[in-house]
Amino acid sequence: MRRTFIAAPAVLSQFGASGSTQGSLHVTSSVSVRGWSIQSHMAPISSEAEADDIRDAIRAVAAAEGHAQISQLFALPEILFGSNALHLLLEDGTFELRISCKGALCQWARVAATAEDVPEVAAAAAWKDGSAASPASSGEDKSDGIARIHFDWTYYSEYAGEMRGSEEVAFGPVFPRLVPVEMSHIDMDLLRARDAMLFFDDITLFEDELHDNGYCRSSAKVRVMPRCWYILHRYFLRVDSVVMKAVETRIFHLFGSDEIAVDVKVLRMEWLVLEERGLSLSPKDYDDEDMVCREILDTQEDRKYIVALGPKR
Repeated sequence: MRRTFIAAPAVLSQFGASGSTQGSLHVTSSVSVRGWSIQSHMAPISSEAEADDIRDAIRAVAAAEGHAQISQLFALPEILFGSNALHLLLEDGTFELRISCKGALCQWARVAATAEDVPEVAAAAAWKDGSAASPASSGEDKSDGIARIHFDWTYYSEYAGEMRGSEEVAFGPVFPRLVPVEMSHIDMDLLRARDAMLFFDDITLFEDELHDNGYCRSSAKVRVMPRCWYILHRYFLRVDSVVMKAVETRIFHLFGSDEIAVDVKVLRMEWLVLEERGLSLSPKDYDDEDMVCREILDTQEDRKYIVALGPKR
């Protein structure tokens, strides 16, 4: 279900903005304001051809990282929105941010073979005692006669998009451009203000039920107001009876400023801790990822960054 909102033309005009929606099945919604073009691209679940394109991109990334064995093992998420993306562009061409399904999965491919603390399903111990390798077995351990390849089967990464500035030729992972700061530069009071909403969208990149062992989802929400824009990208993971994790990346720009603020929060809760705290152990009580991230998970890491834009925008 689409949750796209674009303000009426009269409201947009009041703030020097314009907006449009184009397409039917493949829909591009956009707003232009204060020198920025902000677009969401939404489409149905990927066709086989589109899935093959993403599969090839993942294999190329895995091979380039020296993880050729992973490139032959992985399966794509069950629900794949390969055309879904969020695209923010400074209209003078000096800065670009793109959050996409393909980008998220390619970033996972970069780190899947070296990921630490990869969760195992609740039945893993029994599987290890049997004749089959568990989904999260580590290394290439053959001590028991079973070949196990280590990789993160949950599609986990700290992906939050790709950035490009005027000095760069191609997209790259967002994080190398970030400058750490001690305090968040996101103006939460401004985000809580009752300013007019010019544009909103909620974009799912992919979902998977992890072979009936839980759930994961990658998504991005964007809000554009007269004084700023704001993005929340979230990766959410629930491995039933084992662990819940999330990475929330908030990206914010105040129109007229010369920077973008980026806050990254890593959240986690073991099922054993749920039990210790007297909370429900039923996975169905943790279907609402907004509630889980807000009320249940503990913060493991909370990092703040800025990205310089150059002249004031």
